[in-house]
Amino acid sequence: MHAQMMKLSMILLPLLASNGILSNASPISSNGGHSDSNDGSFDLLLTWSPFGFLGNVSIGTPPQTVTSFVDWTWIGQYAFTTTCHGNPERTLDCFAKDQAIFNQSRSHTFRNESASYPSRTWNPNHFFFYEDLSVDYASDIETIGPSSTRLTIQAADLHFNLTDAPYPFAGVYGLSPVFKGDNDGLQTLGGYNDSLVRGDLSWYDIEFFPEVNVVDFVYEPALYNYWTLNLTKLSLGDKTQALNESTGAGAIFDHASYGRGAPLSVNAYAELIAETAATPITLDSPPNNGNQSFYKVDCSTTADFPPIRYQFQGHERLWEITPSNYVEKLGDLCILNVRTLGDGDFIAGNFGETFAKDKYVVFDFEKNKVGLADLSW
Repeated sequence: MHAQMMKLSMILLPLLASNGILSNASPISSNGGHSDSNDGSFDLLLTWSPFGFLGNVSIGTPPQTVTSFVDWTWIGQYAFTTTCHGNPERTLDCFAKDQAIFNQSRSHTFRNESASYPSRTWNPNHFFFYEDLSVDYASDIETIGPSSTRLTIQAADLHFNLTDAPYPFAGVYGLSPVFKGDNDGLQTLGGYNDSLVRGDLSWYDIEFFPEVNVVDFVYEPALYNYWTLNLTKLSLGDKTQALNESTGAGAIFDHASYGRGAPLSVNAYAELIAETAATPITLDSPPNNGNQSFYKVDCSTTADFPPIRYQFQGHERLWEITPSNYVEKLGDLCILNVRTLGDGDFIAGNFGETFAKDKYVVFDFEKNKVGLADLSW
């Protein structure tokens, strides 16, 4: 399937339901969002972009459509506003003239929540890297499908120039887990679409994994709210690969640009390169944004490549990425689409688009669990 034709159906569920589950299946096609009157869930159609998957929510009264980058590794609803350098009248000093934003002054239900939540800045961060990610806290009515509720919003206050070109979105819809003691976040509640699940769901407890802020998503102040499982086994076919014994091994679920590529350690990648007789290549447009080198393989031999297998703490099952899913076809070239983090043995990896191509992934916010199943096509 061509990547730009990929659709991802995510069950974004009524915000006031009695349990807390979010699920996604990738890739499947859909004609648009719809509600399931039997379980109260809502299917929100997401479209692919180079940044990740985008979906439409509405914020404010009257409602303003805010196309949002749907991010498994961010907490809450972030929105570009008119504010630039602390001044809501200086919008074009920070944004391109065609940039879509949420205009807070046009919503009569918008509330400044600075008395409850002080403004915050992250530097570094994984949105603007070494430019300040600064937010003021507010609240407003957010609507997804048939459900509306008042949510805390991270209202952007830019302090640098983004005027070169507009982003294809106006906000970030964060779906990372919320741990006990957190005082801001977004809970999306409801059920999942069992017609897309083949067999049983396997449920896994998520874990606190501080190494994520060292080798993966580096924020200051640090963020640790991730759908992270303990990886207990990694293998290339039947050949077991070493895991880092001092830090443990974290499997972080992230479907956007950082979730592209099969997650491997540096050492396991070297073994895969040797086993597939891969040769180095320089690419203008590589299949993922990792810092590792890329390698091409003989397209006629890929059926003989080993599957990459992962086991997570809680179940004996091994979950595979098949060669057809980790070998990326770029024109006449076949490229190993692998992404590595850290050095040596496996410390952490991002499990996203490449891992989830034939799987159904469920996030249970109430119990802080990840569910995995085979996808029913």
